Amino acid sequence: MTVRCRISLVLLVALVSVAAGPAHGAGLPLPESDSGSPEREGGSSGGGSSGIFGLFGRAMLFDSDFYEQSAAGVGVRAGWSPVSDWALELDVSFNDTGQGTNNLIVPIHARLLKEWQMADDLGWHLGAGGAYYEFSDADGFGGPGFSFATGLQYTAGRATLLRMDFVADTIPNLDWYGIRPAVDGWQPPETDADWHFALEFGLQHASPDR
Repeated sequence: MTVRCRISLVLLVALVSVAAGPAHGAGLPLPESDSGSPEREGGSSGGGSSGIFGLFGRAMLFDSDFYEQSAAGVGVRAGWSPVSDWALELDVSFNDTGQGTNNLIVPIHARLLKEWQMADDLGWHLGAGGAYYEFSDADGFGGPGFSFATGLQYTAGRATLLRMDFVADTIPNLDWYGIRPAVDGWQPPETDADWHFALEFGLQHASPDR
């Protein structure tokens, strides 16, 4: 296991630790008012700071110029919402290509998200930020880039929601970032593998700050 993969495992433990803290925020279930209808805390004008924690499964589809074409895995997400409708999120996932060499791909994302309420129990969110890809079995094979995400969330309870995300990551010059030794005689293609996509489904939990 490479040093960077160990760092990713440490990051995973840190994200799980965040779950022990308070949570509630953008894209999260709303507390009910006295009338029984959902009601936002804080609103877009301020207040209602909160934390976020979630688990998800994901399916990945890589750029056609990349030597792998698909992968599947699981991930964990944590974040903070300073006001309702906005959130800062960090996630890490572990994805297996099933191809042997470099079979474990670890994308790490940090994004700012904005949410819009479409109905009492349904919301839509849009986000952008940074991404970093690393590969467990090849030192120096990976690289930084940008990430974009959009999706829906459905409130399934006062502290739980179902969430679906479509993710698009652009990682310029991924093949040649850092030290890229040939793996089993394979050489990077002439065209950079720039765009990689994923579909994520998961659960998210929240509780208000105290």
